[in-house]
Amino acid sequence: MTKNISQIMANTEAIDRYGSPKTFHFKLPPQVDAKTLLQECLNYEVQQKDGRDAIWLPQYDEIASWLQDNERKGLFLYGMCGQGKTLLARFVIPKIILYYHRKVFESVDAVDLGKRLEHYKIYRLLTIDDVGCEVISNFSNLAFADVLDSAEKKGNLIIATSNLSPQELLDRYGDRVMDRIVGTMKRVLFDNKDMENKALSFRKI
Repeated sequence: MTKNISQIMANTEAIDRYGSPKTFHFKLPPQVDAKTLLQECLNYEVQQKDGRDAIWLPQYDEIASWLQDNERKGLFLYGMCGQGKTLLARFVIPKIILYYHRKVFESVDAVDLGKRLEHYKIYRLLTIDDVGCEVISNFSNLAFADVLDSAEKKGNLIIATSNLSPQELLDRYGDRVMDRIVGTMKRVLFDNKDMENKALSFRKI
């Protein structure tokens, strides 16, 4: 009897106020060091693609911390281009999560998000690459906002990248999208810290 009650309560606790499963919560095993794992996986991927060793950036420490325990949040990598954001979001991180948690990410370029919007909104795990590269229009901006709204309500986990600065993101998408990013994702800025400090839309919570 106790075992059945435990199972029932475990399932009940996995439901949030919207009646949907909570955002995927993952932790690496205690014996696995996230930074070492990320370094090795990133280095392997760069060697396979470019035949050289990867350069470790300070921001990667923040990503490793998120990998150790995502605290039910997605991941938003933004700022300067050429920092390995796409490589990490589309290739390295999904492979780590697949290996340790047997979960598969769907992947889409932001420019294609609106073409099959309802299709991408149903995925529990989704990577969106190059947010902000879409042709500026009400529809393209709403597509990204719509996916974030769905993720917040249904508990979908999103990893997204963008080459835009915080102010550029605010100017393009507005307060509503900024609030969704703050509420559902860990943000990692690849840029001058002064830019982050001046960005009120990415206020600390």
